[in-house]
Amino acid sequence: MKINLPYWNWGRWSDDPLTSPIFDGSDTSLSGNGAYRPHDNTFFPGMSSTPGTGGDCLTSGPFVK
Repeated sequence: MKINLPYWNWGRWSDDPLTSPIFDGSDTSLSGNGAYRPHDNTFFPGMSSTPGTGGDCLTSGPFVK
């Protein structure tokens, strides 16, 4: 029996994982970051972080409906 396991060199992309080909939205990726969803980072009150650029429905890649 043969099994294919995906491999992602996490260490290579750990500084900026969203630039990795595994998240580029191509047919061989895990899809992109999703459409932008406006938010004010109130999910974790008191934390100072910049809101992300995605978070809504996927718009590219193999898991788009």
